Amino acid sequence: MEESTSKVKSDDIISFLEVTWRRKWILIITVFSITSIAVGVTLLFSTKQYQSTTDLLQRRSGLDEMILGTALFQETYPDRELETTADLVMSPQVIDDVTASLGDRVKDISVASMTQVNTTRMSNIVKITSTSPDPQLAADVANSFATSYIDWRREVDQGVLQQARQSIEAELRSIPESQQGSSRYQNLNKQLETIESMEVLQTGNLEIVKPATASSTPSSPQPIRTGFIAFLISIIIGVGLMFLIERLDTSVRDTDEVSESLEKPILSIVPKIPSVNNGQLLTISKPSSIYSEAFRLLNTNIGYINPDNKAKSILISSSHANEGK
Repeated sequence: MEESTSKVKSDDIISFLEVTWRRKWILIITVFSITSIAVGVTLLFSTKQYQSTTDLLQRRSGLDEMILGTALFQETYPDRELETTADLVMSPQVIDDVTASLGDRVKDISVASMTQVNTTRMSNIVKITSTSPDPQLAADVANSFATSYIDWRREVDQGVLQQARQSIEAELRSIPESQQGSSRYQNLNKQLETIESMEVLQTGNLEIVKPATASSTPSSPQPIRTGFIAFLISIIIGVGLMFLIERLDTSVRDTDEVSESLEKPILSIVPKIPSVNNGQLLTISKPSSIYSEAFRLLNTNIGYINPDNKAKSILISSSHANEGK
């Protein structure tokens, strides 16, 4: 059973190779045409796009713990916090600030549609990438998103500190003048001075570690990549066309196909006989020729077909090539 299966697979491979060789021009033309068209269209009709990326580092400054001895800004899960930062970079307020800062340069352009924000695994880096036909504009948009988000985040964090400061100030005002020399009053005053210092030093825990620069190399189109993909697709299409045409082709190309189609053996193959032979039979005039040998082989094989009943008559249905039989 295994030998039979192996033989079938071997025959299939041989058949595949035979069809491929016989129809090779279909495959070659298909691959060349599709690949050339794909690369040509990419080069002629695609607008060059340039990408620039700003790397934004998010970290906790530790000012609240260092000065107050406790975490004023609650830390969540690091990965979730980084994803939140990536989402907030594209918040409407930040987008409006970027649009306003770039002015007429982005008058008819959506800065949000040309910008993507991604996080980096195993790090606290947020990548802000902008794409534009203008390499300098792409760099400026990415940097503007980074600075606008840092400013917005700083305002938010300072707002938290401001609320804490106002709370302490209100508590100080509630202490009677007679108790303003108490330790509680002094501690509150110290906390107030500390929070005021933090308001000045607060940066939003964000820092640009790698500003975007104008790229000299376009990110798209990429004719080599496009050509490679088109090449792979064209091979699949070309092979499919080869076997489709092979299946639709009913012509007989060799004696093996005749034998397989009729399920009958080939008794002999008689070469084309020269038209000029002075009216003599070749088997008599040239008994040693390949023509005579072919007829002798035919005579022998006919005798072996049914040795018990010798054939008395033979029907010849076609005597010339290209008669359609």
